[in-house]
Parts: sequence; structure tokens; C-alpha cells
Amino acid sequence: MGLLKFMPRRGPPLKCYSVTLEAAVRDRLDMTGLLRRLLAAKELPIHTFGTDGQWGEIDNPEDVALYQQMVREGELLLDDSL
Repeated sequence: MGLLKFMPRRGPPLKCYSVTLEAAVRDRLDMTGLLRRLLAAKELPIHTFGTDGQWGEIDNPEDVALYQQMVREGELLLDDSL
């Protein structure tokens, strides 16, 4: 399952955009930050779709630990089919 789908014709503009960023910004950029910047720049079309149910984003080991703690404490219930 993927969060993002890039169409082949969209690859080069995205790469061109990323090289315009300062190295320090680019090195720390996550997908949410990239999408936020792309939306603000209005240079590439971005389409979305809705989803029902739980959803979470994991960007680093601390996020994994947080979700594991939430499962242990009953705050987050995982579907057995996962």
C-alpha cells in the first residue's frame, strides 16, 4: 500500500523542485512537508481521495513507539486482517 503515486510524466518536475530547496531543508523534508510545499507552490497537480477508518503516518522510530504504546493502552485497535 502506498501513500503517494507519482505518474511517470510528473517525476522530472518533482525532482527539479526538490533541487531548488536548500540542502538542510531537503535533507529533513518528509512527505507531508513536501506535499505542503507543493500545494503552496501550485506547480504540480495533486489529487486526493478520502478513506474511512484509522490512518497513521510513521516518519521515524518514535512514531512506531507511539503507535505501539497506543495499542498496548487500548487507544488504537488494529484490524486482524492487517
